[in-house]
Amino acid sequence: RAKRAYELVLTQTPGDKVTALTFLRLGFCYYHLKNYNKSLENYNKSLALNPPPGQRSVLMSRMARVHSLTNDHTNAFIMIDSLIKKGFILLNDLDTAADYENIRKDKLFRDYYKKAYATMFTCSTNPKNREFDFWIGEWDVYQTGSASPVIGRSVIQNASGECMILENWTSLFITDVGKSMNFYDSRSGKWEQVWMRSDGHVQHFINGEYRDSAMRFTFEPNLPDGKKGMGRFIFFNEGNNKVRQFQEQSADDGKTWQTVYDFTYVRRISKN
Repeated sequence: RAKRAYELVLTQTPGDKVTALTFLRLGFCYYHLKNYNKSLENYNKSLALNPPPGQRSVLMSRMARVHSLTNDHTNAFIMIDSLIKKGFILLNDLDTAADYENIRKDKLFRDYYKKAYATMFTCSTNPKNREFDFWIGEWDVYQTGSASPVIGRSVIQNASGECMILENWTSLFITDVGKSMNFYDSRSGKWEQVWMRSDGHVQHFINGEYRDSAMRFTFEPNLPDGKKGMGRFIFFNEGNNKVRQFQEQSADDGKTWQTVYDFTYVRRISKN
């Protein structure tokens, strides 16, 4: 019924008054009828009328689907590449849409998928955002210098399109759980961490820099006399399977320092 309605519009509308949207909708009707040749014919007519950017992106996305359904991989990838360059690509569609099943089997698909992912999630390929990746993983945590017991476990994840590293901490000795958000602030050129513990304690670590194989933060701890002290918070990258987390603070403007804690993270290796 919709197809007949749009075809009627075309027969009753002067040629110079026909819009790209009419051909787009008619092509979509033929797509649902699985008449892919007629669908592409109308999509191409729509494209020739130079539709506005948003409509053009929808059109090219639908054309990519039809090209995939007809096993025209070359033109499907041309459309997808154009969409990527315009920043209009839905990764969920590439992941799950049945229309793309044919091109998912093509070895080029993974290359275009990676390109689309990097376009959508720019942090994923920015070297500065990747400086703290050595901490990502699942870890058993020990007091540094001790092989046992495990005092806690931590799961460190990429989050927010790989613009944030999320810490999930659980103590095995006391009722203590917490999370931290770690991120690179492009405005300041520094890393920050915001830590929230299960008792409501919040600590903000700032001025983060990765140098000499370690992520180094500073912070201002609350001292017993109500004043602010000086703090250093360091994550030492000790290879693929070990991270040392060291925190110390000073109450006398850096003349002397006291260790708050000194932990070693050992990566949990799956036995499967």
